[in-house]
Amino acid sequence: MEAALRRRPTAPPSHPRATYSDASIRIDFARRQVTKGATPVPLTPTEYRLLVELTGNAGRVVTHRQLLQRVWGQEYDSVKSVEWHVGRLRRKLGVSAKTIGSIRGVGYRYDPFSFPI
Repeated sequence: MEAALRRRPTAPPSHPRATYSDASIRIDFARRQVTKGATPVPLTPTEYRLLVELTGNAGRVVTHRQLLQRVWGQEYDSVKSVEWHVGRLRRKLGVSAKTIGSIRGVGYRYDPFSFPI
């Protein structure tokens, strides 16, 4: 029974707010649109879900396991895929490793205050 519960899809995150904004990016949840300044940032569905998960936990560490479960689903188990997608997300957003920080062997932390202004 535990294995079946682990494999069931997790509910998509609910967004009490219509948007997320910080020093440099804005996420419009209703439109699934991310902008940096006034420029739209084209993201794949996976990159978008990853960004939503990281910004929803801004300032806190999100483990590799949590990201795999919440973004990819229970049956997926590749930390390398998480690393690859985080790298692409950093490049597309034009952010440093400080903004989406790696916590070695644990996961990632999104720091909204480290954007260059």
